[in-house]
Amino acid sequence: LKILNSGNPLTQGLAITRTALEPAMPTVFEAGLDLCRRSDVLIHHFMLHGARAAAERTGTSFATVAFAFLQTPSRYIHPPGFPDIGEWGNAWQWKIASLALNATMGRDVNRFRVSIGMPPFRDLMRDGWASPTLNLIAASPALLDRPADWPSWYHIPGFLELPTHEHEALSPEVEQFLASGPPPVYRSEEHTSELQSLRHLVCRLLL
Repeated sequence: LKILNSGNPLTQGLAITRTALEPAMPTVFEAGLDLCRRSDVLIHHFMLHGARAAAERTGTSFATVAFAFLQTPSRYIHPPGFPDIGEWGNAWQWKIASLALNATMGRDVNRFRVSIGMPPFRDLMRDGWASPTLNLIAASPALLDRPADWPSWYHIPGFLELPTHEHEALSPEVEQFLASGPPPVYRSEEHTSELQSLRHLVCRLLL
């Protein structure tokens, strides 16, 4: 409800990270260490900083993945929650968004990094989220012409698609929810900025 009731992308992001992601980060870090010990490359969602810390601790190469370009700074893209006011205006808005992020979510991330003996990030959005060697934005290139000011290691490969396989069984709770009414609307964590529009719909939601 806190996410739905807020039209502010920063408030929505903090609600998700502080209730769902940050409590799990020690487990993510330990799992990342295990993966790094038996892998050449670690690929992780850009917000799972515990996985990045594991790669840095073990000296393992790592790549990051995002499923939308909205959190990737560019003067050709305006930050979520801001208007599009042109290239220079967008650039200043990203600076403002970065300051707000560093003062909130960045503190949470750096608190964890310091607790495991890792150096804090100076700027979460630019230094802490995207890999400095390969950052994949797994969205359709038809949605965005690659911005000219993105670093050369930022790529838009298209949507990720798993090979045909047997899907894992759904939990009994999810199965019961799906069977108890009409098909729900599904939204992923990447698209919380759109949740505000769903408040006026009479529907079931799977987030």
